[in-house]
Formats: sequence, structure tokens, C-alpha cells
Amino acid sequence: MNLAKSVTQAGQLIRIKMDPKLSDEYCGILDTETHTIHLNPKHCKDEESSYSTVYHELVHHALHVTGISYLLPAGTEETVVRMIENILLPSILRLDRKRHEAK
Repeated sequence: MNLAKSVTQAGQLIRIKMDPKLSDEYCGILDTETHTIHLNPKHCKDEESSYSTVYHELVHHALHVTGISYLLPAGTEETVVRMIENILLPSILRLDRKRHEAK
């Protein structure tokens, strides 16, 4: 699998690593203290599922660094993240792909 080891978002370097100690409850988790996305190898078995989880955690990071996550009522952040991940991000990626194909 060719998974990136890090990504920069909002000026912060975020490390990406497989973490076999991660609870089975999670596909991945963002550690805001160490700026690390921990992926569960039991859930992230291929590139597609790994990147999907990274995208999900990057949305959590964006909400965290902008302070929005602190404004959301308990339990709401995950709903917002899933909306962005499943509706907004795919639309942006499709538009970007079309823009590059047109060149």
C-alpha cells in the first residue's frame, strides 16, 4: 500500500501512521496534541479505506484548528464531519478532476 506518511493542513504537519494498538471501535483517530492520525490496520486494509479514514480525520482536524469543534453541541461534530466527507468532499474532487481534464 502506498500511503502518505504525512500531510500539511492549516500550516501544521500531520503524521499518518498505522497503529495496531488502536481500539477496534475506531477506524482512525486524530491526536490533536501530537498532530498524528492513527489508523487501525484491522479497518484500513487497503489504500482506499486508509485514505477515506485519513480524509475523515482531516475534517476533524480542520474543525479543531478553526475552533468550530468547540462550538458544536456534543455529538454534532461527527455528523458534520460525515456530511463534509460524504457530500461536500466528493463534489469538490469531481469538480477538480473535471477542471484538470479540461486542460
